[in-house]
Amino acid sequence: MTLLCDGQEKKVNANAKILFEKRTEAEWKVMDKRIENDTLFICYKAVGKGLNQRFDCSYTIKQKSLIWTIEEKAVDGKVEEICLGATDNVSDGKLVGVPFLVYNPFANDSYTADAPSILYADNLFYLTMFDWYYTNASMYYGGEQGIKEGKATYNGGVRYYPLNNKKRNPLRERLFINVSPDVHEVFPTIDNPASPMRSNQVDRLWAINGGSDLPKLGKFVSDLRSKGVENVSIRYHEDFWRAGGESYTFRTKPNPDLGVERLKEYVRFVQGQDWRIGFYSNYMDFAPVNALWNEDWVRISHKDYGWGPAWCRCYANKVTIGWEQQALLAPQIHKTFGTNFSYCDVETCISPMDRVDYDYRTPGAGKFRTVFEYIGMTLMNERRAYQGPVYSEGGTHWFYAGLLDGNYSHMNHSFPIFPDFQLLKINPLEMDGMSNVSNEAYVAYAYAFGNIGILSDGFDAVRRYAFLQPFQNSYSMIPVKSIRYFDGKSYVSSSDAIKKDLLKSPCIQVEYNSGLKIYANFSDQPWLVKENNHDYSLPKYGTLAVLPGSRLFSVSSTNPVSSTGKLLDKVYSDHLFYIDTYGEVEKGEFGGKGSYMLKKEKFGWEIIPLKDLEEVDFNLSLIGFSELGVDIEAIDKNGNIITVINQVPLADQVHFEHKPQYYKYKICPVSSISQ
Repeated sequence: MTLLCDGQEKKVNANAKILFEKRTEAEWKVMDKRIENDTLFICYKAVGKGLNQRFDCSYTIKQKSLIWTIEEKAVDGKVEEICLGATDNVSDGKLVGVPFLVYNPFANDSYTADAPSILYADNLFYLTMFDWYYTNASMYYGGEQGIKEGKATYNGGVRYYPLNNKKRNPLRERLFINVSPDVHEVFPTIDNPASPMRSNQVDRLWAINGGSDLPKLGKFVSDLRSKGVENVSIRYHEDFWRAGGESYTFRTKPNPDLGVERLKEYVRFVQGQDWRIGFYSNYMDFAPVNALWNEDWVRISHKDYGWGPAWCRCYANKVTIGWEQQALLAPQIHKTFGTNFSYCDVETCISPMDRVDYDYRTPGAGKFRTVFEYIGMTLMNERRAYQGPVYSEGGTHWFYAGLLDGNYSHMNHSFPIFPDFQLLKINPLEMDGMSNVSNEAYVAYAYAFGNIGILSDGFDAVRRYAFLQPFQNSYSMIPVKSIRYFDGKSYVSSSDAIKKDLLKSPCIQVEYNSGLKIYANFSDQPWLVKENNHDYSLPKYGTLAVLPGSRLFSVSSTNPVSSTGKLLDKVYSDHLFYIDTYGEVEKGEFGGKGSYMLKKEKFGWEIIPLKDLEEVDFNLSLIGFSELGVDIEAIDKNGNIITVINQVPLADQVHFEHKPQYYKYKICPVSSISQ
């Protein structure tokens, strides 16, 4: 295939090959050809030693994609591999890894960690991608990639492995060769329906905990809830199903040390804290000690036609069995325990190419599309069984986006900081939680990639909650209006950011159709941002979020009045205000010294001390009490009243020194200003 564009002439598939069994090549003969509605159809015969196979091909162009379809007209296939080759005549080029666009996130039974790349060459972007909704292949592979002597390899091809009856599936592929001066136009489209669970989860953070010590687990919940962390969905790990080394999947009986009634009581306790709760489930790992054990349920590997490996103590079950058993077991679990949602482990983590079953007796054997389809159905069924969101482990979750409601969004730091694919293709479909990022960097990554929050613990958990919970409704599953990168002088497009090598440590601005603007700095240099006639100096991992026409605002920037360059964190919203002065004294309508949160709770506003708090100082107009006098009531951790700290009602400005013996404070309107 030769590309012509503005005087350029490049072969986009130089040295591409179709390899047959024993890695042989064939002579291709044209048997018939015709053009219909701008599509070229060619019938071929591939001839070689012991080979006489017919193939139907079509070639068409839609927008910026050349689409090639090939189908082997036989019951038993003879093709072993398609090698995509290289794009030649590259004079100025680079390869760009795309976060979350991966075939396999890590080495496992099938092959090593692998992903396609985007090629930038001579003012054009290239991506080749086979259609995973159409393929009969056993696996895709990215292969060895690079640019050498003017030839760029950036995606490998497909492979077809024989089943355990030594027969292969017939070749069936549709290849998109995407070329555009705009990098966004070469991204693959994920043609899945969007999650229907946005209203259920979008204003909640996700939390994860493990172990079987229920008092300790409950303390984690009640401690954070007492600090204003209200809208949370928490899930628990496999310890709720096992006490030791017994099977923890494919079962309805819980850990015998906990029992049904204790777990039901614990579910009610968590729900009583205004949190939602989900249990661990797993329909991908199958242990020989499981009560349902059946050798015929185990996946057959392509390597030695033995049992396919899985997690510790387990083998990989056939995905068809996982789908079948989920339909039987999940409704029982939900009915017994009354949980609100599900965490379905492994499903979106392991590459679908790693769980292909080569048992010829299995429907769809030898095809990774079968794995994709059955996992997709399992996840959608899980949502139905629990009447709530279903989350999974993430890693290859882009395949399944929208067939479930979210995943761990594991940040692979070997990739550039390039959120565009996530923002444009995954975020509109589901609510992934930012993962594998910690400390001060967390909010910056969550904002830049459009992810909801996953709680940590202690003060950091409250900080994540304050910065993310009020904003998630304005960006999660909301279409993106623009993505821009700051080059030190001006904003440039994503395509220009690649050309200018800005993705290693970018300054990113994202604007959503909601009107929300997000700024996140990943550079070592301060970034001066002007917004609403104010200047903000964002240090590395500094952020700014603004929704014009509303109170929604957050900033983590250098404090302009600090002589030592300390930070200042502030969050404004209708129901939550947060501040951290990092030891400085902050004056004005929302100030003090240290960190605290104003939180609208069920029975009124609270002042919640957080970290190193010495002074509270804020104007009552913030919380709508500008015409009222208030008392400040100090309470202990259990909500018991200790004392009213003021002698007469406070009006306009509330200013007092925090005392450590007071856990938090209630704001009680007791009079009008006229009184």
